Amino acid sequence: MAGYSIDITKRKQIEEALRESEKRYRIIFERSPLAVVRFDSEGLIVDFNDRFIDMMGSTREKLLGFNSMKQSTPEMSEIIKKALSGEIVSYEGSYTSVTGGKTTFLRGLFNPVTPGHSPTDVIAALEDITELKKHEKEQQKIEKLESLGLLAGGIAHDFNNILTGIMGNLSFSKVLLNTEHRAQKPLAEAEKATRRAAELAQQLLTFAKGGEPNKKVVSLQRLISDAVSFMLRGSNVKPIVTIPTSLHAIRADEGQICQVLNNLIINADQAMPGGGTLTITGRNEAFQPANSLHLGAGPYIRLDIHDTGCGISPDSLAKIFDPYFSTKISGTGLGLATAYSIIQRHKGHISVSSTIGAGSTFTILLPSIGTSVGEMSVEAKETTVSPKSGSILVMDDEQMIRDIAEQILSFLGYEVTTCKDGEEAIKLYRASLESHKTYAAVIMDLTIPGGLGGKETAKHILASDPAAHLIVSSGYSNDHIVANFRRYGFSGAITKPYNIDDFKKVLSAVSARIAEL
Repeated sequence: MAGYSIDITKRKQIEEALRESEKRYRIIFERSPLAVVRFDSEGLIVDFNDRFIDMMGSTREKLLGFNSMKQSTPEMSEIIKKALSGEIVSYEGSYTSVTGGKTTFLRGLFNPVTPGHSPTDVIAALEDITELKKHEKEQQKIEKLESLGLLAGGIAHDFNNILTGIMGNLSFSKVLLNTEHRAQKPLAEAEKATRRAAELAQQLLTFAKGGEPNKKVVSLQRLISDAVSFMLRGSNVKPIVTIPTSLHAIRADEGQICQVLNNLIINADQAMPGGGTLTITGRNEAFQPANSLHLGAGPYIRLDIHDTGCGISPDSLAKIFDPYFSTKISGTGLGLATAYSIIQRHKGHISVSSTIGAGSTFTILLPSIGTSVGEMSVEAKETTVSPKSGSILVMDDEQMIRDIAEQILSFLGYEVTTCKDGEEAIKLYRASLESHKTYAAVIMDLTIPGGLGGKETAKHILASDPAAHLIVSSGYSNDHIVANFRRYGFSGAITKPYNIDDFKKVLSAVSARIAEL
């Protein structure tokens, strides 16, 4: 009897241990951060946790008893078939739930309860990696933009130099001819076409060099108002702009943000050739750490730009921000790619939603300073005076640009010396100091391949003559040195491609500044 009593006690202890084990298993099963599902040896779903229900977008009633061998997708049925035969199977891919219709990017492992035996029950642990895949896709897009940007930057730099030669010669030819000459009109048209080509080059350069925005506090109310007024001039599209005065200001590159707004408004206008409504709204938002958009925590502004146009097809929507992709025959495919690049460089986010026949909405999120400001003060216009005669040194690695600059400046009454790089410019300037015939101004290209560029050359010249009057020249108007030229010791800046009027303007501005000192 004593032995029998011990057996009963042991059995109860074992049963209690099993119940505790089952309880612990159930807790782990239900509280797992992964979706867990169990299939019986025939492929029927016999158990699952709430995470699995959410992942499938379904209900417990629809999932329980679901025959995965007969009712699931062919790919999933094959995976479960292998697992039922005793094989451990890993899976990663997009799956659309048969019972719920929800599409999820899954990563998981299908484990036979008795590995190596067939048939066997199977337990699968599944992870929803949809957001991770979205983030990876965004990263790939950014890397693609950056690599293409390097190529675009090189092309645009050379293109701008060619345009400088063309525009300079066109503008010079115009001043050499009588104002009534019949060649004036075609020359003006050619100059206008060159300006359009320069705008394309500028987009390429922004696309390539957008990583260095010149940030300052910017009021979006003014930028949006100016962009709508300018871009919709003469259009039959009706704008409705609702931007509250409480909208926070942002710290951004004003020129680049203007370019984004202009591109989006142009796109909206072109999507409504028969007229329509363009609605722009803005509001303040805040993001917490570890948000789904992978944005930094803090205050943001949100802009929604909605048109009532034809909409964008799902196929086009997936490629809408890709470089050189355009739904328009005459489009360059750079506008939205550039906008995407600029917003990314500003640590923001841009997305689009669209319905065929109902229009599209572009949404922009940008970090804000957390407070609103009044209208930005408008800088006073620089006083201009007539250019004074004197000698000017021009530094550029392109012979064609040196030649046209010399012709134009000589025509304006200056003595001109040219050189091809910084080393030569430094020698010439020091020689002018020794001969007491200092140059009235030095115009220098910012970038000299294989040699000293404008920034480095300026340091050497200013070390020899702190009173030197230096003008930086670049094909990229948004370059941080061009935008903040005085910070780097320059007295003025001129952007390629330039014409005779651009030379007059910059030399007048520099002359005015000299007079102030």
